[in-house]
Amino acid sequence: ESFDGDETALFQMIAEAARNQGIPLQWILSQMHGIPVDHADDNEPVEYPFDTLPKTLPQLASFIQSDRCRRILVLAGAGMSVSAGIPDFRSANGLYATLNVDNLTCTTEVQRDMIREDPSAALDQHLFLQNPLPCLESQREFILGTRAQRWKATLAHRFVELLHAKTGKLVRWYTQNIDGLEDQCTQLPSDRVIAVHGSMDRAACAQCEAAQDFPQFCDAVARQIKDLTGRDATAPTISTPILCSQCQAPTVKPSIVLFLARSQFGATVTGQSRSGWGTLGHGFCRRYFPT
Repeated sequence: ESFDGDETALFQMIAEAARNQGIPLQWILSQMHGIPVDHADDNEPVEYPFDTLPKTLPQLASFIQSDRCRRILVLAGAGMSVSAGIPDFRSANGLYATLNVDNLTCTTEVQRDMIREDPSAALDQHLFLQNPLPCLESQREFILGTRAQRWKATLAHRFVELLHAKTGKLVRWYTQNIDGLEDQCTQLPSDRVIAVHGSMDRAACAQCEAAQDFPQFCDAVARQIKDLTGRDATAPTISTPILCSQCQAPTVKPSIVLFLARSQFGATVTGQSRSGWGTLGHGFCRRYFPT
């Protein structure tokens, strides 16, 4: 099968990621196209670091503290942040269901119709480069709430923080959440956390990718982006784009991965032995969404 344009770049990224992680390219392609993989040639025995699978919290705690558990990898998803009260995207009362499309600043009716048909289009990379205002307006409350730390790290976040502080065994914490609550865990080095979809507590230019000062970005959001909820009396009635401090393009946004944008991982885990690993998953969805 031939690839061209963006698909070629996508395939090259997938192939490079597969090589870095030691994942057979055949397996990745099978997942993309729904083709079963023949594992007949995979005769390598799997080494488990325990004799009996831990089934209770005391058993799990005992294993984590034992010498047989040498490295821990955490995979986290939306379930980790639910108790913090952060508004989600896809529930009945989430952002997409409650988004008032008529109040968005759209430059054409085509844009408005596209968002009305699929509210996630407000977070589309191509639309953002044409018109950044629907994205910033829909995310205004989330951005400013993040700066104010309206939502706090949950017990699940603190548990992962303690995995590092108390055991020193945490290798990576991969999260698909964009709320940035991991950054409140100050005992955890930043290089241990990989936010695969980016983080709401940072800002960057979508055009030149230059990092922006987050407090200044939030000040600009409060000053230049209208409040769709109508609760902020100090918000402007008309939104204006936020300019990049480097290239001056009107494309500054939270450092989250928008739909149809390339996800750039800050690090990869390579060359690790299978044995001695403990993998913890919390609220992790196998389907991969950018938000």
